[in-house]
Amino acid sequence: MTQSRIRYLLPVLLACFLASCAAQKKSSGKSTQGNEEVVREAQKYLGRPYQYGGTGNRGFDCSGLVCTVYKKVGVDLPRTASEQMKVGRQVSVREARPGDLAFFKPSKSSRKVTHVGIVSRVESPDKIWFIHASTSRGVIESSMTEGYWKNLLLQLRRIR
Repeated sequence: MTQSRIRYLLPVLLACFLASCAAQKKSSGKSTQGNEEVVREAQKYLGRPYQYGGTGNRGFDCSGLVCTVYKKVGVDLPRTASEQMKVGRQVSVREARPGDLAFFKPSKSSRKVTHVGIVSRVESPDKIWFIHASTSRGVIESSMTEGYWKNLLLQLRRIR
């Protein structure tokens, strides 16, 4: 190959490579929108009271809320948080998107799951919100990356 051909082909190949990267970035951005149907369903229960073992009219506990919401969108999940944590695939905080499940432990040193909620908004990896059934306030939306929940996140899982 002559030097003039190389000089001509190099910018063309570089442009193709950059266009390919841009296309990949654009498609991955689309997937971060997540499962809005799950979030819309979870939002319907905001303000409902907490009830241990609850899955409906009288109130919810955390795993009961998750089980009910996913059932309404056609996905059957196990009833307990520890069993729900075995479903789907684990994702990182950087991959978080609405509809993912967030599992929490009771203390920094624990590895046992005691709480679960549904990711509702992802503003950035440092600003993630979730809907859950709080024992003191019922079904609410909280930040999982600030305040009380920040150091208690055990893992995120993508169900669908």
